[in-house]
Amino acid sequence: SRLSAEERPSILAPRNCQELTLEFHRDKMAKAVGKMTKVLQNNSEVNISGLLVTKDFNNRLMSPDDLETYTQLKLGGIKQTLKMTYYASFEALKLYFAEVYDDLNIEHMGKLGGKISVQNAAVVVHYPGDLRENGANLIFEWNASPVNDMIADSLIALALQAQTSPAGICLTTNNPIGIKCKHKHSDQSDHNEDNEISENRLNAALELVTFTLQDSYGSEGVRVDANNHCLTVSLNDKEFEPVAKIYLKASKNIYWHAEVQSEDA
Repeated sequence: SRLSAEERPSILAPRNCQELTLEFHRDKMAKAVGKMTKVLQNNSEVNISGLLVTKDFNNRLMSPDDLETYTQLKLGGIKQTLKMTYYASFEALKLYFAEVYDDLNIEHMGKLGGKISVQNAAVVVHYPGDLRENGANLIFEWNASPVNDMIADSLIALALQAQTSPAGICLTTNNPIGIKCKHKHSDQSDHNEDNEISENRLNAALELVTFTLQDSYGSEGVRVDANNHCLTVSLNDKEFEPVAKIYLKASKNIYWHAEVQSEDA
């Protein structure tokens, strides 16, 4: 052979089913294009994030906004819409959503309907307000993503709880919060109307907290002071010994909040 022993190729004949491990050492290079070049020019050592597109063994690093410019690919999304039959009121829905989420944008539409945007409109819930014997169509809308899907699932569970729990049923059967009676009233100032709505909110919250505490401590372990929106809790089943008092108060930024007073706390 014209080749020396060092230059001759090594020929291996492995047996059947013998495991082989082949190592290929190759440095991968990516060419930055579009907006990504400006980021690298400002600081070459900065940690960057973008899209790595490979075509014909060529790698290009780009911003998601430049994907349609430098490739034939297009960005897309999935907007999901879910309808469910809902038998409770819009006020019960707001109350249960506010128990979990602070970032709520509520828009009233008509006397009974409305729209609730959760987490900067990540999920939008529409309530038409035409509550009939066969229920109303509650509509959930959101752009598909792992986080938004999780938020939508939790809102659906809260809506189911609002129409099946005792507090939600009480809010639906009674006069809705903030809806005026049909008989005539004298004209009131905006301040009085706000106080009336806050009072109705606290009454609804009082019913909700009462049912929740009674599930844990029993009906004999919870006493309610409706005039002061206060609940007293006892851990003794035989003799009522107060261990904590819960005061419900209205707030402008949130639906309502609770203050707990306890000697053991």
